[in-house]
Amino acid sequence: MSQHVGKCYCGRVKFYCDGDPFFTQYCHCNKCREVASRSRSDADKVGYGWTAGYLTSNFKITSGADNLEEIVKNNAKLLLCKACHGLIYGISLDKNKQAGIGINVNNFHFTDSMPESFKPVRHIWYVNRIVNFNDDLPKFKDAPKEQFGSGELWVVNEAENKLGLPFEYQQMPEYFDAHNISEQTEAKNRLIEELLKEQNVKTVLDMTCGTGSQVFYLAKRGYEVIGSDLAPLCLIKHEVKLKK
Repeated sequence: MSQHVGKCYCGRVKFYCDGDPFFTQYCHCNKCREVASRSRSDADKVGYGWTAGYLTSNFKITSGADNLEEIVKNNAKLLLCKACHGLIYGISLDKNKQAGIGINVNNFHFTDSMPESFKPVRHIWYVNRIVNFNDDLPKFKDAPKEQFGSGELWVVNEAENKLGLPFEYQQMPEYFDAHNISEQTEAKNRLIEELLKEQNVKTVLDMTCGTGSQVFYLAKRGYEVIGSDLAPLCLIKHEVKLKK
């Protein structure tokens, strides 16, 4: 049986896996992207995760186990190196789903070329992506049924694709707020207002207004605001909010 070794970016955490992965895939979920943003490795910061699926029993940490940081996100436990903050692996919190784990492929080190078994076979959570792919791999809205998803594929609309925008902004604008409105939103809006006051600005053109977070905030504070955006459905969502 083949054996593949790996280590985190700084080398403190090392591991090996027996055999080949039973799949590898690109994951576009917000969880993977948020965790990857902490990493010191540029390879992790590309806007999506690259995951190898292994049986938990075929994975072993050989050094640095005491250097692992545990983060719980949604329904998963993620293990990162405390020093370089690179993701080592993730595992479900559901004990009935812990037979398999997802390992960060960027941490594997191959003596020769990358084995065929490590080439991705699909995209998952493509509805959440920030990077578009023009490849022949199947693209799932969430995940295949065997990974406890709906199994629904993402259907590309070429006419809308010409806008050059993430598809969820064009077809599912409710995802815009899910991605862009957070606990930091209020602080960002206050900072924008402070900058406008410094320059004595009273009229604002928000050229990438999305569904109108800054537009509504500034309008309530007496500014004359016009919102504009390339994504038509975001503007429709904006109009719905305005009527409320």
